[in-house]
Amino acid sequence: MADRKKILSSIYNAIDSLRIVRHELPYKWCNKNHYLSPKVSNDSGRYESFPYAEEWLNWMVTGSVREITFKKSARITYTTSLVAAWCCLVVDRGRSCGIWRPNDTSRKNFVQVEIDPLFEYVPALSEKLVGGRNRNNPSNRNDFKEFTDSASYFLGAHSPSNFAGISIDVAIADEIDRWPKNIGKEGSSYSLMRKRTEQSVQPKIIAGSTPKIEGSSAIDDLYESADVKMERYLPCPHCKVKKPFWWQNFKFERGDDGRVTEAYFICQACGGKIKRSDYPEMDRNGVWMSEDGIIYDKEEDVFYDKDGGIIYEIKHLAVYIWAAYSYLIPWTQIADEFLEAVKSLREGDEDPMTSFVNTVRGLSYKPSAKKNQVSLTGLIGSVEDYKVTALPKGITFLTAGIDVQSGSNARLEIIVSGHSEDGRESWHVGHYVVNGEVENLTTCEDCNYIIFGTFHTEDNRRLRIKCALIDEGDGNNIDAVRRYANSLAHLEREKEPNMLIFRTYKGTDRGPFVHPYGHYGDRRHGTNVLCHHVNHITSKDLLFKAASEGRIHFNGDCNEEYFRQFTAEQRTVKRVNGELKVKYELKRPGIRCEVLDCWSMSRAAAEIFMKQKR
Repeated sequence: MADRKKILSSIYNAIDSLRIVRHELPYKWCNKNHYLSPKVSNDSGRYESFPYAEEWLNWMVTGSVREITFKKSARITYTTSLVAAWCCLVVDRGRSCGIWRPNDTSRKNFVQVEIDPLFEYVPALSEKLVGGRNRNNPSNRNDFKEFTDSASYFLGAHSPSNFAGISIDVAIADEIDRWPKNIGKEGSSYSLMRKRTEQSVQPKIIAGSTPKIEGSSAIDDLYESADVKMERYLPCPHCKVKKPFWWQNFKFERGDDGRVTEAYFICQACGGKIKRSDYPEMDRNGVWMSEDGIIYDKEEDVFYDKDGGIIYEIKHLAVYIWAAYSYLIPWTQIADEFLEAVKSLREGDEDPMTSFVNTVRGLSYKPSAKKNQVSLTGLIGSVEDYKVTALPKGITFLTAGIDVQSGSNARLEIIVSGHSEDGRESWHVGHYVVNGEVENLTTCEDCNYIIFGTFHTEDNRRLRIKCALIDEGDGNNIDAVRRYANSLAHLEREKEPNMLIFRTYKGTDRGPFVHPYGHYGDRRHGTNVLCHHVNHITSKDLLFKAASEGRIHFNGDCNEEYFRQFTAEQRTVKRVNGELKVKYELKRPGIRCEVLDCWSMSRAAAEIFMKQKR
């Protein structure tokens, strides 16, 4: 026990080296990169962890825990604790460390923002750096830093070479759910990292991440494999019984405008109301404890089992913490984000809910394979009686989606659709087929005739297409499509009523619904087109959601083949390279889906136009 006290004293000395007494230095560092604990007064000039994170430094540094896993939400100050622990490991323990981030870019940013500033504000760390802080010092690189009794590596986890030829005592895996599952056919990147510690007398593994997709989450797998799983237990301000914050006990109230006015927890023991103002005092008296009664005593730096016996070593400890414990996120904000995510999910957009579950609740998200299903017979039975020559009065603007097909049956397929002012309702206006390659002048002129046409509503308004997206297609016709789009680029600068937003389209399976446009120039042809990457998963989710709710209207011009193409794809969830991914796939091989693709582009065009109009 005396040796453990000595080690603990050494650790706190290292932490104190981080809490520099001089007033201006730690504030400059903390304000730039980190956060101050609420219990630290504004004129103290000392950096301290939030109460819930004080134990983390001990677990990351001492030998009582061999492997520690953090399953967490965002903005929980985990990175701050990690940096403080690294400083302690280097300054007081002389341990060689390796910190792996998902890729070289994130690794470089981490070193520049989190690591390098420490050398200015922690003299003990700077004194140990071989060769000093000279910019040209080979021992002070962005990916490697050599100290008098240790070395630290900062690498990306995307390449097998970044795990080769390194021998370290402490391996740190940051944001492991963003790591590749298998690199260079050499197996798991996490397994390669673990091997780097095999020659150490006292190896240690630290891994932390916000979970991503259920079934393919590395942090979920590590968490479930842990010997001890701990949560933060807090004493109720009413009955003093210690319980963790659970999502099912989180409640909120809304005002007349629908915004959250108050958010709170209900005590699991007495049913009392726990307010946000109660939390700081609860946290100061909180403890880390497992469901089966294992508890950690911070003052003694000892784990006790449920019978009060000392546990001298834990092979693998796992920690779960979510945003309700954070001092940086108000509980009302959590409630508002949840309501926004629910609203988006009801409208067919799953991304906000995925983000909420990952970054706020600290859990992996399970995508739905079957949602917003639309049937062929249901759509055929929903046909309405309106003509292209007298469009419904609910239409306020028109958009178009243009699919490009090459080869022996080269053609452009065009869907023109109308939309309500808020974009929630849409109408089929026309389906047109222009035969020929897009590189032919005649084909482009025939297409222009359609997209520059005038359409009439039943209340005698004249409408023209405001935004059109054309698919860049495969590599066979991408240059021709871009030349065609470039020939119409000047129309976007025209004033009403001749203004037309005409841009190219590329599908993607990640990111927001419609990405900001990018410039694609070609000096050979003098082109400089604007291209939007569109998340086709979100696009089709929204499309089928609207169709299933009757918010897409079709008329008698839509025959059975039209609806077959509209319903040609189905939503699936499949494992790709070890990860679960949402995909849209053809229901049967060989069936056509041009109508669906055109509708997807036309719906994205409506989103672009509405954003530009705002």
